[in-house]
Amino acid sequence: MKRLGVLPTLLFPLLAGAPSITAGQPLSLPGIPDFRLPSAGVVDTVFPAATGGAAPYAYSLSGQPPGITFFPGTRAASGTLPTVATETAYTVTYGVADGAGDAASVTFLATVVPPTPPPLSLPDLPDFRLPSAGVVDTVFPAATGGAAPYTYSLSGQPPGITFFPGTRVASGTLPTVATETNYTVTYGVSDGAGDAASVTFLATVVPPSAPPPSPSPSPSPSPPPQPAPPPPTSTYSLPFTESRTNASGEEAFAFTLASAAVVNVSLTGMDRDIDCRVNSTPCTNQGGTQDDSWSGTLEAGIHTVTVYPYGGGSGAYTLSVSAETTSAPAPGTSEPRYFKLSLPWESDVEVHLTDMTIDFDCKVNDSPCTNYGNTRDDSWTGTLAAGDHVIEVYPYRPGSGSYTLSLKVSPTLTSSYYGSVTKTETLVDVSEKDVSSSRSYPFTLEHGAEVSVALTGLTIDFDCKVDDSRCTTAAAPRTIRGAARWPPATTRSRPTPTIRAPGTTRSP
Repeated sequence: MKRLGVLPTLLFPLLAGAPSITAGQPLSLPGIPDFRLPSAGVVDTVFPAATGGAAPYAYSLSGQPPGITFFPGTRAASGTLPTVATETAYTVTYGVADGAGDAASVTFLATVVPPTPPPLSLPDLPDFRLPSAGVVDTVFPAATGGAAPYTYSLSGQPPGITFFPGTRVASGTLPTVATETNYTVTYGVSDGAGDAASVTFLATVVPPSAPPPSPSPSPSPSPPPQPAPPPPTSTYSLPFTESRTNASGEEAFAFTLASAAVVNVSLTGMDRDIDCRVNSTPCTNQGGTQDDSWSGTLEAGIHTVTVYPYGGGSGAYTLSVSAETTSAPAPGTSEPRYFKLSLPWESDVEVHLTDMTIDFDCKVNDSPCTNYGNTRDDSWTGTLAAGDHVIEVYPYRPGSGSYTLSLKVSPTLTSSYYGSVTKTETLVDVSEKDVSSSRSYPFTLEHGAEVSVALTGLTIDFDCKVDDSRCTTAAAPRTIRGAARWPPATTRSRPTPTIRAPGTTRSP
């Protein structure tokens, strides 16, 4: 907090000093300039004395900012300025009356100004390589600096991707491309002061693999078409792991499923960008030497994992394929399902969608879950207001399958009387001896809590009560509401009354 100092020197360098009485001159006060003062600053100012007129003098101050007190006997004004979010001007009048009944005053403007925030900015975003027809669900970073409220925007993103400014989420399905397609994406923000900032990055949508060129219809000589990928030389039993040190071109790995199963594919240990696909569905294919994967449910039959260097060349990799047998999909889960969630107070909510046999997605009200794709677990976390909310679960593509939906609800501390307290705190813990009269032990609760009272170590029959409620021989916890201050207790000897407030969590 900035202290303005004793302001005869700071505010009135030419006017401070003792009263000057000049016979025959009218009563007057020197002019005072306008001031700009910092929000929440400390003021300690001595105002200038009057000249002329006849003693004694009575000084006054009006219109000053809240928190500033004027002392007429010393002409001092002191206190703490209010905290403001915008510039706030106060018209202040400083006056004097003398022994002859004359009066004089001067008026000046005191403007309290908020602190200057850091400039509005967004963090840089790297370029991305995204798989053709892949599912996107991304939360963009928040702005820093500037002045609230913030308004976010996204432009130039691939078709099929929708941006939600309120949550900074971009989600949807990428387009299907046959060649690499670049999109110059701009993420921007504007603030309440009218300032703006933006960052630009490149999003490249890549195809599963480059298709072989078609034969030229021209009768002129042309190079022969590239050969089709070689068929698998053998059929693998699951699970299996294969490693290559100098692989070039496409290599197919076939395996057989006797019944429907969840198949997991991982491609690791790459020394260059190598991609894969399961049947005709691309793996994650993140680009560079990052690990790639695929997970999903496949029906009984023969299936193929194809591995290939992205953009040609050769390189090393390790392919692992495993399967988990799944039961037949539960009937009746091919259409969206809606689950109503009623909250009596504001709560932190976690939604988990697991055990999927096909690709299910979910959303809470209009906010999408993570919706990763295939049978990966999805989730949603956020704070919901009191009232009714809707959780929707739906298959990403037409089909029927099963899933498990689970919720965790924790009321926020500020939502109602019943909050979430995460620790047990000893409020009063004292020992007394030679007690012959009643003793009171006040304590303070900032939030509702379950309070336990234990009176132990008695040498004679003592009783107790909490507020107006008597204790019992087996004290039962009860909810205590109240606000009182309690001093640190001194430790003596028995008997020992101990009051504890174990934390509680209440869910609707």
